[in-house]
Parts: sequence; C-alpha cells; structure tokens
Amino acid sequence: MFLKPLNNNVPIHYFCGHSLGLQPEITRLKINAELEKWALYGVEGHFESPDPWFSYHHTVKKGLAELCGAKESEVNANGSLTSNIHNLFASFYNPTKEKYKILTEDIGFSSDNFAMQTQVQFHGYQIEDAIVFLEHNENYCFDTDYIIEQIEKHKNELSIIWLSVVNFLSGQVLNLELISNCAAKYNIKVGVDLAHAIGNIPLKLHTWGVDFAVWCSYKYLNAGPGATGGYFVHEKNFPQSKIEEQLATHNSQLTTILGGWWGHKEETRFQTGISFDPVNNADAWLHSNANVLSLSALRASLEIFLSEDIHLLSAKSKKQTIYAFDKFRQSNKIKILTPEKQAGNMISIQVLNQDKSLVTKLKEQNILVDWREPGIMRFSFCPLYNEENEWKHFIDLLNEML
Repeated sequence: MFLKPLNNNVPIHYFCGHSLGLQPEITRLKINAELEKWALYGVEGHFESPDPWFSYHHTVKKGLAELCGAKESEVNANGSLTSNIHNLFASFYNPTKEKYKILTEDIGFSSDNFAMQTQVQFHGYQIEDAIVFLEHNENYCFDTDYIIEQIEKHKNELSIIWLSVVNFLSGQVLNLELISNCAAKYNIKVGVDLAHAIGNIPLKLHTWGVDFAVWCSYKYLNAGPGATGGYFVHEKNFPQSKIEEQLATHNSQLTTILGGWWGHKEETRFQTGISFDPVNNADAWLHSNANVLSLSALRASLEIFLSEDIHLLSAKSKKQTIYAFDKFRQSNKIKILTPEKQAGNMISIQVLNQDKSLVTKLKEQNILVDWREPGIMRFSFCPLYNEENEWKHFIDLLNEML
C-alpha cells in the first residue's frame, strides 16, 4: 500500500512518518490521471472533465472532516501551514487596548514562533510584551493544570491562545477540550497547529469548540514534500450574509477576511466590478484555485484513511508505543520525554552520553529515525505502514545498542 525507501535493495524500517510520510502506491496513478486530463482537455479541464478542477478542492473535504472531527463545511486544503496561520490570524487576531496578548508555547515549532512574532509586530506591539510564553518542564512538556492556570492569570489580556495539539519535540498530546472550554469562558479565541496531530490521533475540533486550526499534509497525511496544507474554521465563525447580520442578536462576524477569488461565492466568482462576497463556510478563506497535482496526492492518502477507522489505527499505534515505553523504562541510558498517557504515534527520548552518530548506526541496520538537539531521538509508529514485528525489532535493537 505504501512505498518504502530502499537500502541496497532492502526496504528500510521507516519510523519518520512524523517528519515525512511515505508515498502511497496509488499516488502516482492519481497524479498521472490529472496530467492526462491536462493533456486531453487543456483549459476545459476546469469544467468539462471528470472531477473538474473548478471544484476539485471539494473532493478532499470528506477525508479532512473525518480526521478533524469536523463538518465538511468547516475544512479545506489550501496554501501551507504558515501561510494559513497568517491568513487566519488576519481574521481572528483583533487586538484591543485591553486584550492583545497571545499565549503560546516557548518551544513551539520555529515557523509558528516566527508567525506569532511578526503578527504582534505587524499590529504595533512588542514581542516581549504581547506574547506570553508557556514555560516547558524538564521533559519539554506542559501540564494541563499549568496551562489552565496561565489562561486564568492572563484572561483579561489574552486575545488568542495558539498551541500545538501534539508538540513536535516531545510528542505530548494536549487536552484540547479542557483548554478550549476554559478559553471560551473569557471570550479568548483558540487556534491550534495540527501538523503532528491530524492523521495521528482522533480529533473532535467541532465538539471541542476550537475556533480555527491549520496543518501541513506531508507528515501523517502522506501527501508528499511541500504538499498543500489545510485549515479548519468552526462554523460559529463563518461570515454572515447582510440579512443574517441584521437579524442576529449577536454579530459573530469577524473583522476581516482577506479576500481572494476562490473565497468568493461560486455563482459570481468570474464576474468583474463586484465586491468580495465570501462563501458562507470555511471556503471563504480560500484565495486561489486548487493546486490540483498536489491535492491529487493528498486525495490518494485520504482515500486510504477513509477506508480505515482513525480510532482503530490509534489503538493499534497505542499498543506498540506501550511496548516501547515498557522497554525504555528498563534502561538507565534513556530519559523518556513523551508522557505515556498523553502520547500519539511519536515517542521522543533523550539518550544519555550519545550523539547523532547513533542515528547513523541505526541506519546501518536499515532503521531510519531522526534526531533533534539536545540529544533527542524521535520515532513514530504509523499503523498504515509500520508493522508490529519491525517496531519491536527496532526497540529491542536500540536498547541493546545503548
């Protein structure tokens, strides 16, 4: 079902799905089908062909909605993770004199941190004043009670809470439901990075009341390097029609949506001399027509996910990570960073008295993992393509090597 890299014609035991997912076998067929369509139809492929390009982005909504725990109207594929952060922050970050601060992790992914820093600067604030950093513990994690305490402490100043549902360094899974419920009490918007969460753990973004989310599609979604990203906007934040605005007792319309022609209503999208009239769902945040070749790769992977059950996949992954935790607890050469009760597919450990050459030694044994300083090794069990026997072989071998 998936193509594994080869080393001397021997398949590698690949445990880097948290960094770049493997290629599904059907991806090449999906991309070639669109290339063939381009050759056969030319510009008419937008409307006259099977799966016309005009509406091609709709074909990935079902899979994305299922993985996000959302309605199809709340999700879409577009842009990249960081471009989507800026796009959605234009709508959701509306700082006032009293509420202008952002609460985020001090070890968030660097691209997210750059986005937060430049967002507050764009609005005329100083980074050291406008960003409240959650301080990680010795395992690069954040206790839920501590996060709630910080929300309560800064509730009158916070405009947005921005968090990674699964931390890229520690692999910790946050209790997003409790955090969202706390934020809602104080009218604080909640935005989340799902880069390491979507396709990894079951999500219920709609039920949890998360305001917006973004992700990349090249990790657990297996859509290829630099693949088109995606986003979620809760329906409570959809743009309202003018009539709805007049009738509404509480106008929930956001201050700004940065308009583009694919976010405009379909029936008048190609007319000239008109004002931006956004679609009344998450499509309003689209800017341009779909990158069809990239979306065809995403579609290939999502079809595989739709044939599975994310809860069963997660349970399969949990069984294997428990095996790893049990083994690692027996070693005095390993510090486990990922909390077992808040773990997804990825486990992070800090290996003592070792350097990156350990990764090279594992690669010589046809095992691929990755390394982050200081001394952190990350590896993931992706149940779509990692087998139980190869995972146990890797864990046992690593223990022996240490």
